[in-house]
Amino acid sequence: MAVIILEDLTGTVETVVFPNTYTKCEKYLAVDTPILVEGRFEVEDENSFKIIASDIQPLSGIAERNAKVLCIRAPVSDLGPDAATDLHSLLERNRGETGVEVELYHPQDFRVTIKSADFVKVKSSLELIRQIESICGPGSVHVLS
Repeated sequence: MAVIILEDLTGTVETVVFPNTYTKCEKYLAVDTPILVEGRFEVEDENSFKIIASDIQPLSGIAERNAKVLCIRAPVSDLGPDAATDLHSLLERNRGETGVEVELYHPQDFRVTIKSADFVKVKSSLELIRQIESICGPGSVHVLS
């Protein structure tokens, strides 16, 4: 369990982190680490407030973790012979709640967009995006929130 003080440019607020939550988020509780705290806001009196935290996560990579869709866009000519198999295996190992769209193209010739079905979803993360880009090329992944 922990009692921490959250501070931003407008003030501070005491935050209570009970053991179950603390166990899951201890690694994010470092000085000067930007975090997102979800929880219940309690007013003790007119000048005293606190948050009872239910979840804490780092702000770093939050857009990627909360993505609705990962859009993968790659020119066919830049893909290796095993790219489709490698990408399929990677997506299979990272099942989750984020949809996937794959757009393959050949400049001035054709463009094919494949949207995943509801049962083909991934757990989006910075690491997954890095791995996809190692297969499909730098900058090939765009996140839609």
